[in-house]
Amino acid sequence: MQKKLLSILLVIVCLTLLFGCNPKQSDNGYQSGNGESVVLPDQDQSGNSSNQDSQNSNTDSSLEDNSGNEDSSGSEDSSNEDDSSSEDNDNTGNEDNKVELPDDYVITMSDMERFLLTKNEQYPITNEYVELYQQESGGYIDNAKKAGLVVDKAQHLPSQKWHYFESWLYPTIEEGMLWDASASNRSYGAFSCPELLLWIIEATGVDSQKVIEAKNIAIEGKQDGTRVSTICASIRSAVPFNTYLRPLIIDFLENNPANYKSYTLTVNSDSAYQISGVKDSYKERETVSFTILMTDNTKEIAKVTANGKALEPSSGTTYKFSMPGESVQVVITLKDKSVVVPPVEATKDYYYDIVYILPGKTAVKFSETSEAFSAIKFNGKQENIISSVSNITNVYGGGRGGSGDNIWYSGDMLKLGTTSVTGSITLELTKKVTGVIITGYVTNNDCNIRVGDSTSSIWSESNDDGKTTLITAKDDYFMNVAGKETVEANATSTIQINFDSTNSITISTAKNGSKYYVLYITSIEFIVDEAA
Repeated sequence: MQKKLLSILLVIVCLTLLFGCNPKQSDNGYQSGNGESVVLPDQDQSGNSSNQDSQNSNTDSSLEDNSGNEDSSGSEDSSNEDDSSSEDNDNTGNEDNKVELPDDYVITMSDMERFLLTKNEQYPITNEYVELYQQESGGYIDNAKKAGLVVDKAQHLPSQKWHYFESWLYPTIEEGMLWDASASNRSYGAFSCPELLLWIIEATGVDSQKVIEAKNIAIEGKQDGTRVSTICASIRSAVPFNTYLRPLIIDFLENNPANYKSYTLTVNSDSAYQISGVKDSYKERETVSFTILMTDNTKEIAKVTANGKALEPSSGTTYKFSMPGESVQVVITLKDKSVVVPPVEATKDYYYDIVYILPGKTAVKFSETSEAFSAIKFNGKQENIISSVSNITNVYGGGRGGSGDNIWYSGDMLKLGTTSVTGSITLELTKKVTGVIITGYVTNNDCNIRVGDSTSSIWSESNDDGKTTLITAKDDYFMNVAGKETVEANATSTIQINFDSTNSITISTAKNGSKYYVLYITSIEFIVDEAA
């Protein structure tokens, strides 16, 4: 009897161990002690392995880049080794190294590179647009095909991160864009690709509702057949850079200071020129900008190199490049001018100064010939021979140029033309003249200048009937390039241009190939035809 009771008790204990200690298994996983369902980490709500893109589950939960959690993006890219270092850990910097940037700090392309390199290849809301309207050809799609990459909008490939860095940023830097160019203007403000703008907005960590709003703008625009440039403008209007992106990028930069090292810059010196604008050292990727002012008119620049790499002038004799992560030696090599131009000596007989009070900091376009006439003041030894100004085309009082710290503006000059159109002025004279002496500057030594009889057919036709002379502001007719240092030092240059005798003279800029350049006139003197 006792043995039978012990056997029954043993069976009960075994049954209790087998069934009584395990919670009831639910369809979704396991039942917790309080009856709430707990989904297994590796399963979706159907109990199947979850390998689908996160946009097919909870979209909004994966949008906040600054939450400290790993961003959830497309499964194709998020599982790649390349993405293992792309978690959105924006605030990884040491608190002791935190910096406070000024309110007017300009976010540069270098800053944007550092920031976006921490971001994932793909994001769910951007992917929704890509699946519908990824660009079909041209631009980054053609570049991806040339690189042998998969192009498949269903897989959201090529990724917009690849688009930004490999197809656009790095090639554009190679073409000459400077690392400290404004990111809001040069990239965000210039792109005409909706999917790339959406990726930047979503990767930056902008609120998910604003990202969805931007996506809807893009989709509606495509459905309506709107041009992509207009769609992108609408996206930027809805999500302004300074309002939504800038604060998040600034937060990243302040918590992750660049700590770029400074490197020395040396430039070889010569008595034939002066250098302005250089510093002894620059931070990596800081823009180096300097201007060469020739003081010896028998010499000219043959080439300029930085650590052996040839530099091309950005304007006139101003050169710019981004400081690399090493010290740089700039070498300026000169050559003899093929023709030595003797200095033009003004007789001051029929001489005129340009006198114009600039009302602000920008040249003022004249709408009446009388405005130009009043700016030309006789200051000669003989007599005033200008009776009137009969015609002006794109003529301005004063001048302005440069940018940033190199901006200059000045009053006492006439500006002829712009970098997109020619300019001209016609003067009626009481005596016939065979030449004119012009003092001033040009924006580039490739500036073409035509002077001569205003009745010549050349002003409306491409041929030359012999009544005018066309020169380029170099070699025999070399003129200094207008710049901050040059203008402030009043370092004008003077040239003499001869032509057939006339008492109605036009001075005009002329197109050089596909380019337009500006002529700034500070004084004029006429060579009177004594035989007439």
